[in-house]
Amino acid sequence: MNKKNDKTFLGINLSSDPERANYLARIFATFYENLLEIWLETKGFESKGRPTVYDKNGKYRTYDYTLKKNSKFYIVEAKCWLAFNNFYYLRLKESLIREWGAKDNFTFFCNLGTKEGSFKKYTFKYANKDTDSKVCFNPYGKILIWPIIINDEVKKIKDIYQFSDIFSIEDAINDMKNRIKKNEEYFELISKYRVWTEEFFRVLTK
Repeated sequence: MNKKNDKTFLGINLSSDPERANYLARIFATFYENLLEIWLETKGFESKGRPTVYDKNGKYRTYDYTLKKNSKFYIVEAKCWLAFNNFYYLRLKESLIREWGAKDNFTFFCNLGTKEGSFKKYTFKYANKDTDSKVCFNPYGKILIWPIIINDEVKKIKDIYQFSDIFSIEDAINDMKNRIKKNEEYFELISKYRVWTEEFFRVLTK
């Protein structure tokens, strides 16, 4: 985990060149969820599809992952705003959640499973990856994923918002990079994105 005021991500000093930081952030935003899904599966989670939460009036909100582990379901949201607002959202802080708009989907997610937003008030469904049909499930808990997390803030946020766990994108990628037994799926995906990017830039100059 990084120091509280550090502006690095995966060893890259983002604040040294804001233009570069915004460019890299936009590229990473297009595929980081796929990398996370591979990492989550190495941690024993089965990814079932994107979850949707319905209230009694039929209003719904959709999030990033429905995970299943040991017969328990978790609803998961990942945020990855590396450079937005001068890196304000790079590190997870409890104050960020308090500042979010009251009607925002993220605020709603944070309150799910608490006394204010009991799971029993809502219906949960995920889209089956193979058939695209909607499957009902009852969440055991919720998980938040953020670019960089800090231990004391994580404990505070878990206590207030009743998260089952909070993961770091940076930690997840470092874990995949540094494993003695490499995950082939992860590195194949990275290689594919690199080839596509290089092909595109070649046609811009030839």
